[in-house]
Amino acid sequence: GTSTLSIDVDGATNINTSVGGIEINSEAGSLTLDGHTGVDIDASNSGKVTIDGAQGIDIGVASDTPIDIDSTTLDIDASGALTIDSATSIGIGTNADKPIDIDSTTFDLDASGNITLDSTTGINVGTATSGVPISIGHTTSETTINDNLTVTGNFTVNGTTTYVSSSNVTIGDR
Repeated sequence: GTSTLSIDVDGATNINTSVGGIEINSEAGSLTLDGHTGVDIDASNSGKVTIDGAQGIDIGVASDTPIDIDSTTLDIDASGALTIDSATSIGIGTNADKPIDIDSTTFDLDASGNITLDSTTGINVGTATSGVPISIGHTTSETTINDNLTVTGNFTVNGTTTYVSSSNVTIGDR
């Protein structure tokens, strides 16, 4: 048969256990926590909150309200792909203007539009380790430098034709 546990109160209700914890198991159906003013799951006394959904976990699906996760450390592990999706935009580190460190064996950034890197202090590419090759553009792509270009090392041009369009050309002594 079916059984239902219902706790309906107008004030605060505490379910407390000092040893072992509390397990709510809903094997044949679904579990709904419905708080009209909010739902708090608190494991602040060195506890741990585990949410395990064999068919997935949906948070905030039924409303347009934001989901706020406030934690000293947030560790998200996925045995498969981890997808972050948004209908408008994804901001990382924008509210608190904090540094972002992505450390990966491979980092692939794809976009169907432009990719823009902006900084007020400078942009460094390939500066952490000496001897790292850097390629810009495909072999048939055009690459444009829109401002001054300084080459501090050797400069090699490989091609069948070299064009120089300038008012002043200075070539130093070999």
